[in-house]
Amino acid sequence: MTEQLIKYPTHMTIDLSGEHGNIFYLIGLCHDLLEQYGKPDEWQQFNDELLCKDYYQQLRVMVKWFGFMYINMP
Repeated sequence: MTEQLIKYPTHMTIDLSGEHGNIFYLIGLCHDLLEQYGKPDEWQQFNDELLCKDYYQQLRVMVKWFGFMYINMP
């Protein structure tokens, strides 16, 4: 995915093998990032994209929004 398609590029690499791989941790991180970007009003839109998706689909949504790179994918 090219950076220009990423809504809020962070260039973060996340190790999914430990506690940072927990989906609730990642959702919280995304929430905090939207706050830091001054875009808390976009939380509902982001959260709506996560609904009814499995773990891997949710990870892809996070890539689309924040450009996360993942290592140690389960």
